[in-house]
Formats: sequence, C-alpha cells, structure tokens
Amino acid sequence: MSANWLHPTVVIPKSELQGSIQVMTVIWALVGVVVLAGAGAATFFVRRRSRADALSRIVADIMGREWASRLGTDVESVRGAVLRGEPAELREQLATLIANVAVNFNIAAPSNVGVSVRCEYADRQAVTETSARISWDLVPAKVREQYLRTGENAARCHWLVADPEPAPS
Repeated sequence: MSANWLHPTVVIPKSELQGSIQVMTVIWALVGVVVLAGAGAATFFVRRRSRADALSRIVADIMGREWASRLGTDVESVRGAVLRGEPAELREQLATLIANVAVNFNIAAPSNVGVSVRCEYADRQAVTETSARISWDLVPAKVREQYLRTGENAARCHWLVADPEPAPS
C-alpha cells in the first residue's frame, strides 16, 4: 500500500488562487473602512459630548436640583438643557427664570478648591446661594490658568443660560 492516501494533495489552479486573494483583499479593505468609520463616529460623539464647558458643568451640578424643583422637572433634564441646550423648551424656561448667575472660586491650593454659586432670579426678589468643594480637574481652564499665572486664589465668573463659555472677570 501507498502512504499517499494520508496526505492528499489538492491542486488549486493559479487563476482561482489569485481570485481568492483578490476577494480576501476586498473583504479586508471593507473591514478597514468600517473600523475607520466607527472610530471616526466615536470620536465625533465623544467630542460633541465633552463640548460643554467646565463652568456649565459646575453650575448644572450645583444648581440642577434647585432649578428642577422650581420648574417642576427632573435634574437630568435640567442638566441636559444647561449642557447641551436640549430640550430647547426647558432651556428657554431657564433663560426666563434666571437673571444672573455668579460663580466664585476660592483656591487655597489645587487640592482645596471651594466654589460658590449665587443665582439671582428674574423676579429680582429670589436668590439662591450654594457652595461646594470641587476637584482641581473640574475648575475651568481659564480660572486654573489665572491662578497658576498670578497666584490669585479668588476668581469670579458669570454664567448665562445663553452663554455656554463665559470668561473669568
């Protein structure tokens, strides 16, 4: 008996092999395009999500519960209106409700940052003041730069519903 039956040899014609290679090349190219498109879409959504400025995040976190209570809605909806402008109706209600928001930072050290938010309402009779301790990473970049450049440990910013990127004054 011959041992050839254990190792059968399959001969693929050269044109069929080249066709297989071309098909695999096309498949891998399509996989690459899909991966790149997915990475591009993920980058777009991450950038869009982080577009809200640091001051708006602080204001939303500190005042969200108060404003939700005044407007009869939930905190997450208020947060969405403050950070992304959606729902637009709620953002408009906030713009009507709020006259002025002042945010004061007191930086004793980068590890010890106090923030107080004072909200004056459009009726000019009601005021809400709240304070909190926050991480250095949450302090808006312009405030951090001012502190590092000048050593001033107090900074004041004004925030408006329609103004998502106010500067320290």
